[in-house]
Amino acid sequence: MKKLNQSCNVAITLVALFVVSCSTIAPGSDPVVVRAQQTIQQAKTTMNAFVTLEDQYSVQLKKINPSIHTAAENIRAHGQQWLTDGFSAIEAYRVSKDQTALNRALGVLAIAVADSQKYTSQANAQGIH
Repeated sequence: MKKLNQSCNVAITLVALFVVSCSTIAPGSDPVVVRAQQTIQQAKTTMNAFVTLEDQYSVQLKKINPSIHTAAENIRAHGQQWLTDGFSAIEAYRVSKDQTALNRALGVLAIAVADSQKYTSQANAQGIH
């Protein structure tokens, strides 16, 4: 059952990423901007789902792995700033076409998303959904 839950989580994540990466970009739109916006929105959704799960089951999750609570608290403390930094980096990219700040901001969000997914999978493996 544990492997089934992990497989389901991986499949859901891959489907979500596929939908984001395969959606149509309107003619004249900058694909870097569109993909960055989609990535930031997906990060927001993933982080929100994780911190909501952690909030609802905090006692049980602390027993499973105290790092789950630590990661959720880190996202609560910094997540909104990370999202804001991502959107600010998009605006900077629009002006300069330099992707350095954008890549950095998206990298930070990627780490938060990876942690969210990892700890959500651990919770799911214990029957917490």
